[in-house]
Amino acid sequence: VEYQCWARQMREIRRIYRAQYLQKLAEVTEVERQREAELHMKELEERRARKQAHLQRVGEDMKRRAILRDRKRIEAKVNEAIEMARRSKLKRQRLYWFRRMEKLSRLVVSADNLDEAFAGLPGAAQASGEGGSSGSTSSPASSVLLSRNVSIPYLLRQLGGAKADPPQKSRRIP
Repeated sequence: VEYQCWARQMREIRRIYRAQYLQKLAEVTEVERQREAELHMKELEERRARKQAHLQRVGEDMKRRAILRDRKRIEAKVNEAIEMARRSKLKRQRLYWFRRMEKLSRLVVSADNLDEAFAGLPGAAQASGEGGSSGSTSSPASSVLLSRNVSIPYLLRQLGGAKADPPQKSRRIP
């Protein structure tokens, strides 16, 4: 009887120990599970923060490149406009120079305008026998030269200085 009583008490003690062990195991397991969950959440937050920082850097780089590209495009257009104005000024200066040379060429005495050139001089009228009536007429060659569209690159091409047509660039400023 005592043996049975003692065996029952031992079973009860084992049951209590087993219950306490399982309870402690459950507590420890729950603590570990919470710690693992916290580590997992922290790792996800770090990943998210790194990804956001990377996307931010990439976005800033793209913005910077776009700004540089736009700036270069605008500077190219402004430089083109300045260059066009400079070329236009040079063309006007050359045109004025050409007109001045044309006027001076009318004063140059050649075989064609010998009578006209010396008709204005007082001694020339007596020498040539004409009565001082000289008409100033414009040379038809000069009007032909002025009406031509003379382009330096095309002249170079005709004279052998350039091998191909000059590149045609759009001069439109948006």
